[in-house]
Amino acid sequence: MNSQFKPGDLALIVSCPLVPTLIGRCVQLVEGIGPGCDSFSAHGPWFNRGDANAWVVEADGLVSLTISKTLVDHPRCCIAEKYLMPLRGNFEFGQQKAKEAV
Repeated sequence: MNSQFKPGDLALIVSCPLVPTLIGRCVQLVEGIGPGCDSFSAHGPWFNRGDANAWVVEADGLVSLTISKTLVDHPRCCIAEKYLMPLRGNFEFGQQKAKEAV
């Protein structure tokens, strides 16, 4: 799985059409799952039925959509990579631009 993310990274959920209440949540990436793949790791059984890379993510107060399309409270969920924004790197340039605008 080739992506800009790696396990342990922090990310922000910027979109989630199936569970919009997850938008704006900061999560930690646990495990990447390729399109159409299943994962039966120590992190639990996870299924990526989409056509894009996805990640098992972890945070307090998440909900997970089950195969039967019900929501359950769970500390982990699976979300498409395209709905995640990385929270790492040098933000100094953006902070400087914000100071200039004030």
